[in-house]
Amino acid sequence: MTKFIRLAAALAAACVLTAGAAAQEGGASSLHRGIGFYKVSDFEKAADAFREAARGTGPERGDAHFWLAKTLSALERYDEAALSLEHFVKSFPSSAYFPEAVYERGRLLYFQRDYDAAIIAFQHFLTRYPDSQYAPNAFFWTGEALFALGNLSQAERMFMTVVNRYPTSSRLEAARYRAAVIGLKHREEELLKLLRWSHEEYLKAQESRQSLERTYAEIVDSYQRQLAALNTGNLSAEVVRLSEETHRLKSELAAQKSQHSSSSGPEYEGQMRILAAREEALTLKEAYLEQLIQEYEGKR
Repeated sequence: MTKFIRLAAALAAACVLTAGAAAQEGGASSLHRGIGFYKVSDFEKAADAFREAARGTGPERGDAHFWLAKTLSALERYDEAALSLEHFVKSFPSSAYFPEAVYERGRLLYFQRDYDAAIIAFQHFLTRYPDSQYAPNAFFWTGEALFALGNLSQAERMFMTVVNRYPTSSRLEAARYRAAVIGLKHREEELLKLLRWSHEEYLKAQESRQSLERTYAEIVDSYQRQLAALNTGNLSAEVVRLSEETHRLKSELAAQKSQHSSSSGPEYEGQMRILAAREEALTLKEAYLEQLIQEYEGKR
């Protein structure tokens, strides 16, 4: 009887071991099957296989959680992927997939549009694993996150880091293209600034022209009133006064031209327009003076 009990116990233990081995073998088989599905982009079947492997008791459980996170990310189920990835990072720090999981954390944050957190995650990865094969990818996705935030200058530096430091990276062409796009954006912004400046200068010129037209109208009106008054006034005294004023204005104009002769730029152009207006007013005043002199000579 005792022998029978011992034999039964031995058989039970063997069954447990056999079941455990079968479960482990089944978990490993599910993991390999899931990787096969993942490689041909059959992500739904891959996810089912990885879940089955993750429920096992063998060493492949950690790998199954990692692959499940990648598969759920490929299916754009980012919240589920993040949960699976965090479980892997906390529970399996000695896994060979751990560095890649730290990198994948940044990518998931990017796809969840948490760009600031993604940048921090990629910086953490690059600090911890600077020589990783995923380093150029981390620089690239950091650039994408910065680009999404509108920080074009820093984004361009990230993309050019990929171009200059990792010429054999699979991200090389994408990084080069993105850097070119940013360069075009910079040129577009400069062109818009130039157009805005030109438009403002045009408006200023229009305003200046209208102001000059008003000034000319006022001068002509003033001269007409003075001519009317001179018909009954002292023409000789007015000729003398205008001669002196004309001489003074000529001297002032010559001095102002000399002062601005070595200048350049928009301010200089504005000053020259003002001087030109003054010169036209002076010409008008000289013509008026000549007319007065002729009238004065005619009345003598």
